Formats: sequence, C-alpha cells, structure tokens
Amino acid sequence: MKSNENIQEAYGFKIGDVVEYTNPQGVKFSPRTVTGFREKSDYLPDRLIFIDDNCPWMAVAPSSLTRLPKSGDDWKNHDGYISRHYPDNNGEFRQPA
Repeated sequence: MKSNENIQEAYGFKIGDVVEYTNPQGVKFSPRTVTGFREKSDYLPDRLIFIDDNCPWMAVAPSSLTRLPKSGDDWKNHDGYISRHYPDNNGEFRQPA
C-alpha cells in the first residue's frame, strides 16, 4: 500500500498523533505514531491509516486506533496492557518511572 503524502489529517487522526493499536485478536500495542494515510480503494477498503509498526507498509483501520496523550509521563496512567512499557531512544522497552 502507498501513503498519500498530500493527506495530513483524516478519519479523526493527523500525522504525528500517538495512538494505541488493537489488532483483530484484541491485543493492544502502544505507543504507535500515525505516519500517513491512504485513499479508499477496493483493496482492503477499511485499512486507511499507516502507523509506525513492524509492518509500516500495511495500513490499519481507524476503528482499531485509540488516541493517547503525547507525553510519555501520561502513558503510565493509561489502562492498556502493553502501553505501560514504551521504547526508549535505543528501541529498548522500559517501564516509566
């Protein structure tokens, strides 16, 4: 899938928003960042938003995303399962202080 670089905001999200992604099995991954959008097409029509994930080329559905506070200090108060850990600058996961 290809991101449309002209779209900066859509579906209630904008590039740079910090989100929690919930996959079809209900597993939550966060924090993730919105990196782009694509226009609707016949191929996977509900997958419209790109996030920084291990499959950055595969868009996800807007309904699978929840916006999070931008500050890492606020993430420790979020009720998500994995969101209590987030990567530091080296990509290592750690628990907020």
